[in-house]
Amino acid sequence: VLRPDEVVDMFVLVDQLRTGFAALTEAQRACLILVRCECLSPQEVATLLNTTPTAVRMNVHRARAHLRRWLDQDAK
Repeated sequence: VLRPDEVVDMFVLVDQLRTGFAALTEAQRACLILVRCECLSPQEVATLLNTTPTAVRMNVHRARAHLRRWLDQDAK
């Protein structure tokens, strides 16, 4: 069972992530969701998005770095 302060923290985190995701490029957002949430390989995502597996991996890397910075910034 979550304490009330833990519930509030979860809502704050979700709001921060929503804002952080909105700041990503469309390519970064699509690649991150397809690779990390849908569990597709970079090759599969590259085929879907008509790009290269290297571009997919780079977009995922940049998206994750952006979200990490975004969350670190909001935590301060």
